[in-house]
Amino acid sequence: MEDNELTFILQKKEKESKTYLFATKIMMAMGVLVSTVWAIVVYARTGDKTLMWSVFAFVLCFSLLFFSVVAFMLYRFKLGKYNQDAKEKMKTIEKAIVTDKKYMHLNDTYHFYTDSEIKFSIEVAGKDFDKLLVGDEINLEYATFSKEYFGYF
Repeated sequence: MEDNELTFILQKKEKESKTYLFATKIMMAMGVLVSTVWAIVVYARTGDKTLMWSVFAFVLCFSLLFFSVVAFMLYRFKLGKYNQDAKEKMKTIEKAIVTDKKYMHLNDTYHFYTDSEIKFSIEVAGKDFDKLLVGDEINLEYATFSKEYFGYF
């Protein structure tokens, strides 16, 4: 992986880290809020403080456990991939076939559609659009774990 690609991955990792921490804080606050609301509802219906604290503790433990599992899954399937890319510093080069060519009049860009499972369409330079034909082979570069697209050649 080249230096500019590694920098790109590290920037994406930093952005995802902030999003992950924000989401985790929100989930934990929701756990406390849900527990508090349930405890208040139980106390309002029964007037029993012991039951209220038991419900609060049970719901708090359950919701925090649930949100911890959700946070772990978010880390594992998104942020963890960027960490792996930054650590391993590998990229994948995939051979793909151009299946269609499109010129987008609205934003004056050229696009190739490919048979790749990772990148369905890519924006290309005008000279490449004119030079390559449907059925030609191109190589796509992307990060091995996070599948972040770097470019083509």
